[in-house]
Parts: sequence; structure tokens; C-alpha cells
Amino acid sequence: MSRRVLLAGVGLLTVAAVIAAAWWSLAARGEPTARETAEGYLSALERGDVAQIQALRRDPLPEGAAEAFSGARSVTDARVEAIDTSRAGRATVEASAVFGDTRRQIPFTVLSQDDGAHVVIDDLGELTASTSPGDAVQVGGTSISDGASLPLLPARYPLAPLPAEVLTGADDVAVSSQETVVVALDAALADDAVATVQSAIEAYADDCTARADAVPAACGFDVPWPADFDSVETITYRVDVYPTVQEFSLGDAVYASDGVVVATVRGNPRDGGDGERTYRAEDWSLRGTLSFEDTRAVISVF
Repeated sequence: MSRRVLLAGVGLLTVAAVIAAAWWSLAARGEPTARETAEGYLSALERGDVAQIQALRRDPLPEGAAEAFSGARSVTDARVEAIDTSRAGRATVEASAVFGDTRRQIPFTVLSQDDGAHVVIDDLGELTASTSPGDAVQVGGTSISDGASLPLLPARYPLAPLPAEVLTGADDVAVSSQETVVVALDAALADDAVATVQSAIEAYADDCTARADAVPAACGFDVPWPADFDSVETITYRVDVYPTVQEFSLGDAVYASDGVVVATVRGNPRDGGDGERTYRAEDWSLRGTLSFEDTRAVISVF
């Protein structure tokens, strides 16, 4: 009887020891290690997974960084090369990845939190981009003002002067962690620049020829109604031909010519006759300058 009880007791003790060991093992692995966190972060960089990157970082990404990364070319073959854990609670990670066709270093740090979790810091680089001419640069999936700086995740970022309908001069740049990159774009007129400016001129011409009771300023035409009327009630305009934008270069004046506009005037005639006259101008032209404000091209007509 005693022998059977003793064996049963040993069995219970053995089972209890196994359960305790399993619990200890699971508790110890309740949070990813520093290496696992580093590898998870690199994997998220490869996938372009902003949500996972945000979850692994200690701090939220700076404004614009996630949007820029959404339009970037992700790194490939990212790997941890070494981890220095000599400082308590802080692991310095030496990692690398392929940016396009070049392998580059992407160092960062993994911190141990009080709750046992590990988080990533020191993983951003910084890009300063400018363009001439132009006032803004497209960086991946966002834009920045000319000459401004933007913190970025490691990736390869396509750059372009804005607006793309008027300017060309695209480039791309690799930005790694803990580095500052400075890029100056040399912009030129895009192939569709004249067509884009033509559309803007036509919209401006439409504004000029809205029904009114006066001749608009800075619209490139005149209506000589004072010779025929004492006063005007309305002027109704009709565009037969829009002024056509001529080829131009950056820095030159923008010139549109050979437009045709018709103005119908109603008012009090000087001779007491019919209260309506029609005037036609077949040499309608507009001249202005092209400049850039933020992400827009602006034509100032004079």
C-alpha cells in the first residue's frame, strides 16, 4: 500500500516538474527577443509594411515619412549581421540590405522595455531635396517644399520636381538609416508643358469672357463701346478661337496669340437706335510669366 502511494506521488511530482518547466519556457518567450524584433523589423521593411514597422518602433513615424515610404522601392535581402548586447537593455544592430543593386548598411537600435517588449529606435535617415526651377519635390508618395528635409525609413525613393505636368527631371535616391542625403534636381520643361499651359490659358480666357457689365482688365482685348453707347447694361462674350500658346522655354514669357473673341453689348446707344452692338477681335493675345508656388505652376497674365 505504501509502495503504491509513493509511486503515485513520484508520478505527480514528475508531471508537476514538466508543467513548471514548460510554463517557465513559455513565459520566457512571451515577448520576442532583441534579435527577433530586429529580424521582424527588417522583414517589414522588405514588405513595405508600414503598420508593422509602426508597431515595432518606439515612436510614431514623423509626419510625411509613412506617405513617402508608400511610394518607395523597398529594400531586399535584408539581414542582421551582428548584435551588440553589451549595454543593458540596449542592443545595437548591425544590419544590411540591398537598395536596387547595391548592398548598404542599415544600423539601428533595439531597446528593452520595462514590460519585456523590444522596440526599434535610431532607424531613420534624412533627405533634403531641392529643385531648380520649381518649389516642391515629389518624394515617394508625398511631397516636400523646395529645400526642405524629411526623415525617412530605409528605402529607395523616386524623386521628381512638381508639378509633373510642367516639369521633368526625375531621379531616385537610396536613403539608409542614420544618414543625411542631399539631392538637387535639375528640372526642365515636360513634354506636355505647352498643352498644360494651353489648358490654363483657356480657363483664364473663360473667366475673362464671363457675362459682365464692363471690359475685364488683363484679358488681352478691348471692347470700344464708348463710341456707340452712353452706358452699358451687359456685355456678353463668345470665344470663337482661344489664343494659342507658343513654344517657350523656362524663364521666358508665355505668349498666346491668334485668338478670336466676340462681344455683344447692350446699353443706351448714343444715336438712339438699336440698343445692341457686336464687336469682334481677331487678334486676341495674352502674355504672362510662368512661376511655381508649392506644387502648382502659376501663370501671371499682364
